[in-house]
Amino acid sequence: MKRIKHMKLPVTARVAILMALSESSYTPVDLREKLAECDLTVSNGSLYPALKEMIQEGLVASVEGSTITHTGCEAEGIYGLTRKGRKAAEAERGKILRLLLGPPSMQVSALMRISSQVA
Repeated sequence: MKRIKHMKLPVTARVAILMALSESSYTPVDLREKLAECDLTVSNGSLYPALKEMIQEGLVASVEGSTITHTGCEAEGIYGLTRKGRKAAEAERGKILRLLLGPPSMQVSALMRISSQVA
């Protein structure tokens, strides 16, 4: 049987941050490392402005001692998702699943097919 190793999907910094923060709260450095574990590279030039924008939208909040400068280029502390951010992460996860598996009526058969290929 053929094994599925990795599937590359184009993901925005925003979606990657939402997915990572849906698992736990992170410092920006730890967040970049977490994304790197998933083969996602997010530069500082994308990470900090995305964090800043997501804070302004109420998707992300500082958990402790967090600050982002007016330039969006420096950050310290720990960041996590707000309730609104968790809802946005779930919506993005749903979009990714639909992209990978098709409409809900086809998802069960697609999951069964994928699981049989991985085994």
